[in-house]
Amino acid sequence: MLTSFFFENLTLKVKRDFFSFYCVYC
Repeated sequence: MLTSFFFENLTLKVKRDFFSFYCVYC
């Protein structure tokens, strides 16, 4: 369960970073 939570948090962070980078790139 803890690993799942960590993984979910990590993916969320990656998505947010990617979205931010994409916005900056645009």
